[in-house]
Amino acid sequence: MNDAILQIINNTFPNSDIVRVWYPTGGVSAQVTAVEVKLAGDSIEKIIVRQHPTAKKEFTLLKKLHALGLPVQKPYTYDDSLSLPSAPYIILEYVVGNAQFLPQNMPDFLQKSVSTSTNIHKVDWLQVHYLEQQIMHLDCQPFDNLSARILNLLKNINFVAQNESVLLHGDYWIGNLLWHNDDIVAVIDWEDAAIGDPLYDLSNARFEMLWAFGEAAMNQFTVYYQAQMPHLNYDLLPYYDLYATLKTAPHIDEYADWSAYGRDDITPDLIRERYRWFVSDTLRNVPNP
Repeated sequence: MNDAILQIINNTFPNSDIVRVWYPTGGVSAQVTAVEVKLAGDSIEKIIVRQHPTAKKEFTLLKKLHALGLPVQKPYTYDDSLSLPSAPYIILEYVVGNAQFLPQNMPDFLQKSVSTSTNIHKVDWLQVHYLEQQIMHLDCQPFDNLSARILNLLKNINFVAQNESVLLHGDYWIGNLLWHNDDIVAVIDWEDAAIGDPLYDLSNARFEMLWAFGEAAMNQFTVYYQAQMPHLNYDLLPYYDLYATLKTAPHIDEYADWSAYGRDDITPDLIRERYRWFVSDTLRNVPNP
């Protein structure tokens, strides 16, 4: 246990004792620590400490979403005052559940993953109007020949909103969905939440589904999503798909170790192969401006 966690617990739960500390699998953009605390009255509480720069934003959003009944962790408190070396951080409810990297019932898994996504997208964005608008960052440097083609293409695409803005999770993928008894009990890691076109989240989920489960699962996820959101304009989906690769493909080596998830079959070479197929297939099916 590091000194920062000790400071956080002492500051939040005076006269308590730390029973144990562990580090949940995953989490790239934030430092995530699970802590079991014995409180002053001898009761035991499990909590999650997430340390990242946008703790206040996540706290405010989760408070609203929890009140609306969405499957999110209840937020307890946050500190972004920098009064502690460990700040900013947010303390969250510990939810019993695990990400499913080997679902036994793929259709049910995909349907529930989609339903949770669309429920997020159906939240009245005015209730979270303080979030920033999602911006398409196209000023990055290409990292291979495919990404160079993508950038050249996307810089000539007018991303004027085709759909009404919605609440975006910002990183909707299977690792951020906690399951218990065959149901999603929490969508976690909201530091990238924003307002924007729902196709942004859909494309991110499609690309990640491809990595994890292949083309058929990605396509079925999309069919389920479109069935639940038939009013959307999907004309720009291929371009959002291409943009999703610019965000994630450069970090393949960081994301490629799936052994902790029980998926030794997911290798950097497999992910690169699926990335190349995804981009090449999409480029074949979009007109050049």
